[in-house]
Amino acid sequence: TTLILWGIGAIAVGSGIMLGSVMGLGAWPTGMLWSSIVGMMIMSAGCCMTASTSLGLALQTYGDCRGTAGALFGLYYYIMISTATFGMGTLHNGSLTTMPLYFIGIGGCMVLCLQWYKRYAPPEAAH
Repeated sequence: TTLILWGIGAIAVGSGIMLGSVMGLGAWPTGMLWSSIVGMMIMSAGCCMTASTSLGLALQTYGDCRGTAGALFGLYYYIMISTATFGMGTLHNGSLTTMPLYFIGIGGCMVLCLQWYKRYAPPEAAH
């Protein structure tokens, strides 16, 4: 779960960089472009760390059917991504702050899910 926390932290940092670029660097389009790109790269790295580690933790006890379980988790992952993308499109109001704030909200939900996992997971699974 430490790697998951690092991933969530990376998502928060990337979202903060994007929000800062929108709020403070709007006067310098080049600075806004590069800080948005860097923020998105950090957020993507955090999402990859979190998703892959979570999937590994979820499949620890299903060694006999790991392929099928991985396929089902992949399906649910893409359903969640599609839902999040739909939510972002629905909330879009023409403002540049909507996307970074949306990602910060998703990161907060991830922290809540991790805390729930730590509380209710079997002791051998919650490292």
